[in-house]
Amino acid sequence: MNNLLKLSLISVVISSGPLLAYESNDIYDAVIIGGGLSGLNAARTIHNKNPNAKICVLEARGRTGGRTYTKDGVELGGEFIDREQEFAKKTLAELGLELEGLTLDGDVIGIKDGNRIELQDLKDSIESLTRKLENISKSTQNAEFTEWNPNSQHFHYSGIHEKLADLDANEKAILKSIVRDECATNLENASLGSVIGMIDRLEEYGRLIMLKTWTPNFLLSLYDYQYRIKGGTAALTSKLVESLPKGAVMTNMPVQWVTKQDNSYKIISGNREFKAKNVIISAPFSVLHNNKILDDKSLAISDELRFVIDYMTYGTNAKIIVPCQQNKTTNYFLDLDQGTSGWSNPKGISFIECNPSQELANKRMKQAKSIFGAKVDHDTKPIIQDWVKEEFSLGSWSNGAAGRPFSSLNLPSDELTGLSKMAGPFNDGTLFFIGEHTCDGRSPVKENNDNPIETGYMQSALYSGKVVGDYVGQRLKK
Repeated sequence: MNNLLKLSLISVVISSGPLLAYESNDIYDAVIIGGGLSGLNAARTIHNKNPNAKICVLEARGRTGGRTYTKDGVELGGEFIDREQEFAKKTLAELGLELEGLTLDGDVIGIKDGNRIELQDLKDSIESLTRKLENISKSTQNAEFTEWNPNSQHFHYSGIHEKLADLDANEKAILKSIVRDECATNLENASLGSVIGMIDRLEEYGRLIMLKTWTPNFLLSLYDYQYRIKGGTAALTSKLVESLPKGAVMTNMPVQWVTKQDNSYKIISGNREFKAKNVIISAPFSVLHNNKILDDKSLAISDELRFVIDYMTYGTNAKIIVPCQQNKTTNYFLDLDQGTSGWSNPKGISFIECNPSQELANKRMKQAKSIFGAKVDHDTKPIIQDWVKEEFSLGSWSNGAAGRPFSSLNLPSDELTGLSKMAGPFNDGTLFFIGEHTCDGRSPVKENNDNPIETGYMQSALYSGKVVGDYVGQRLKK
């Protein structure tokens, strides 16, 4: 590392405008690694708290936004804001952004044997599968959620498939589609700990069936809480970047190494070196692990935290999107043939996939016409967005363990205090982890929080950046 070139001037130009340059030997008040929603909102919050703070965001890709990505008006990543997500709506309003409700006049259907079926036809299978998963949840002991692997000498999540030997064909097909959507993986790789999310989804299906029976326009009453951002998620990302000092966001800057020296950190990106009083990491754990970014012993990463970084990695969904125009919008569907699910909007039908291919994309194009009745131009090509093939998106939901008290994990150490407060602060309150799953519904830097934020949404990504940004910004003012 001593041979790395030190630049006298950091000069990266991005679309936000003219550069605000700092000398390379200056110490930043905060360096944020990762320019997704959480990282950008952390930077914005620090800047709002303390406009004089020197901050920068280092983004590995050539664009900001993380797993939100608007291309040609189609969302390739996260896209929804729910009615109950008041924090997200407040943040959007502060940025001058508006929401638009979904146009709902479609249906929720199934695809079986290449044909369209009604969800009502799956009622008995949904109810029986729900009961079986509930029984598994009630009968599973904490110690069963992980198992020791003698080859790797580490604990791993137990698989749920070992407890599902008595499923019939319909139940298994339904569960496969849920696992693909909820866990971004195949049923064989789904963890036992994900059973609660699967039960929740099945209960949603049960409500759909009930509403269809009793309410003629049931989708309007059920889905009126979902919104999209006018201008797409690209508008949100742009507004966050624009809220920061010119040049504070630097793209094409993958971080290779972080080390601690005395009272500051040194961050290496290519042939550039940054010094910072605080480091906020908004990158997937799998990226940290694969690139060995946090392997320096000076960071004093505990065994518990190291375990989480190395092994607590969520999968990453892929999408096949068929751009089309529809008279009716089918809002949600289960594909029992492929064991997956998806939804549609006026500009396209999104199929959730694990291993997308051109052959599968061509099949989806035909389904868009035959099953959904969509109008597809003959020159249209399906979009394949395979996040797992992007180096810096692999396991983008991989901050799943952060901030969550994993009392069910049978770790070799009894000291789970650091693990239970994964979202920080570490190293005397100067090292933080943020992301859509890091808060576990609560502020990572407050002991109590009466208004928990549910994880796994764009809102929770924004929120995790907000609470850590508040903490760091407040400390910098002292």
